[in-house]
Amino acid sequence: MTPASGGFGSVVLLIGMLGVSNPAPATAQTLRARVIDSELGTPLQGAAVRIGKDGPTLTTDSSGRVVGSNLPRGPTEITVKLIGYEPGVFDIFIPDSGSIAGVFPLDSTDTSCQRC
Repeated sequence: MTPASGGFGSVVLLIGMLGVSNPAPATAQTLRARVIDSELGTPLQGAAVRIGKDGPTLTTDSSGRVVGSNLPRGPTEITVKLIGYEPGVFDIFIPDSGSIAGVFPLDSTDTSCQRC
């Protein structure tokens, strides 16, 4: 799972199955995502997370988290944008049932050492 856009350095995307002991209907998949700064690991509030090319756009909370529900099964593109950061494009697979969790790191566009 690699970003579709360049400039990401080392990108880690963690996706795990949750809640498989009690399968949900085929249309009840949930994505629990967290957007972080790729260097500092800090949560990014206010990031726009678009699920799919034409899907809903959600905004991360103060913990960098967002939850998308009732997602269709199959390959899905996640696009994450936030002012001051390079846009991130991530490819994930939504399973038949249950939830998946993803951590989406963004690279800062700040080239000065103000963040050091």
